[in-house]
Formats: sequence, structure tokens, C-alpha cells
Amino acid sequence: MLDCHNPTSQRIIRETLTFLEAGGEERLISEDGSRRGYMRAVRDPAGRLLGYYERYECMTNGGERCPNDSG
Repeated sequence: MLDCHNPTSQRIIRETLTFLEAGGEERLISEDGSRRGYMRAVRDPAGRLLGYYERYECMTNGGERCPNDSG
């Protein structure tokens, strides 16, 4: 999973996984002025961390699309 990421991204992923393993639910991982990216925990019914997914939030006014959105 880490081989395709640069060293900065690898550090962020490792730190965030540690946070999620300790019980955290979501962490902001990137922000560029028009979009925020988050890593969010996926847990089993007992609360054990199974993995994570990344979600992105557009920060524009009026509901227009973020730059580079497809679809």
C-alpha cells in the first residue's frame, strides 16, 4: 500500500492508521483550498479496525463542482 506513495504521504498514512487503531474515527489528511481529504475508519461490529476509506469534500460556494471532478 505504501510503495506507490511519496515519503510525506507514507508518513501521513502511518500516523493516521495509528490514530485510527487507537480509536479515532476520522482525520483530515489534505487540504488544497478547494478540497479537503479525510481518512475514515471502517470497523467491525466489535469496533476493531478493518481498514479505512478516503473521502473528499468540496469547499466551493453555491454547490458548483470542484476543479477536476469527473462525472
